[in-house]
Amino acid sequence: EDYRSSYVNLALPLVTMSEPVEAPTTTVYRKGKEWNHTLWNKIDIKDGKNKTIADLIKYFDDEWEYDLNYITYGNKNLFSVFWDEVEIERLKKMTLKDVVEEECGKLDENTKLLQFTVNCDYQETPENGDEDDEPELPMVVVHI
Repeated sequence: EDYRSSYVNLALPLVTMSEPVEAPTTTVYRKGKEWNHTLWNKIDIKDGKNKTIADLIKYFDDEWEYDLNYITYGNKNLFSVFWDEVEIERLKKMTLKDVVEEECGKLDENTKLLQFTVNCDYQETPENGDEDDEPELPMVVVHI
């Protein structure tokens, strides 16, 4: 009742009333255990100033048991396992901040975090999952 909203349009015979609904939940498996998240959740990575793409790949391998396929920042694709090996090895050595600056230009000096979208595959298919299922992860936030 605290969040109900009403709207009256005097130019039209229109009265609308609404209430917020619960955010839909997505279930993924983290190290074989169910983990539920909504659009409001994020994966927080602290102390990311010197984190490289290789570190992010290792993080998803160790903490989630996922294989990282690609990383995007906004509409820019920063990393993909489908690129040639020379480019992959070059990018793995770079810090996340450097890769973003290479693709998008210099970041503002007040930038304190970077938000990435990642695509991963399960290393082992969950018991009740399909082999082709991909986990739908929330935004990855790296604090720099």
